[in-house]
Amino acid sequence: MKSPDFRGLPSLYLEPNQLIHVDKPTVISTILGSCVALTVHHPKTCFGVMCHCLLSRCPMKKNQQQNDENSTTTCEQECFRFVECTVPHILEMCASRGYTLESLNFKLFGGSELFTNRGFGPDESASSPSVGSANVSLMKTLLKQHGIKLKACNVGGMEGRKIFFYTDTGEVLMRKINNTRQTGHLCRINSQHQ
Repeated sequence: MKSPDFRGLPSLYLEPNQLIHVDKPTVISTILGSCVALTVHHPKTCFGVMCHCLLSRCPMKKNQQQNDENSTTTCEQECFRFVECTVPHILEMCASRGYTLESLNFKLFGGSELFTNRGFGPDESASSPSVGSANVSLMKTLLKQHGIKLKACNVGGMEGRKIFFYTDTGEVLMRKINNTRQTGHLCRINSQHQ
């Protein structure tokens, strides 16, 4: 496949730090490097969610924990930038619509080894995990804490990814990219693999 067939569906492009949710057939696409994208799909409806998180931990949450309980500091303005903030938001959104976790399909993409963690957190040592590894690790940990098993996972490596999420079927098409060049064939991601 050279280009994805949108089958006449409307398409939306997901920018970094964003979350898109729709209730109608749509194709949501994004480009990932060390960032991660989580797709959530309800197979009996056209409900779909996709987020694009840049970093794993939210510095505002750490500040909130260190400050007194009356602090008004929040991370709501940049909520979807951080895995730590985005996952609870997605789960609350799904629950508020009456979806059980068991009725949803979750897929995880991205987390390439493009950048070290230096300058992105309190532990800036050379032994810190890369940004991509930290993003993937925290996303998997948070999902596991809620008993969520990934239906598909394509993470890590040295190349970026361009993904296309079809909210009518839950299908995700992916192409590997390197230095903004599309280097691989478009392929379907249907099952767990690294």
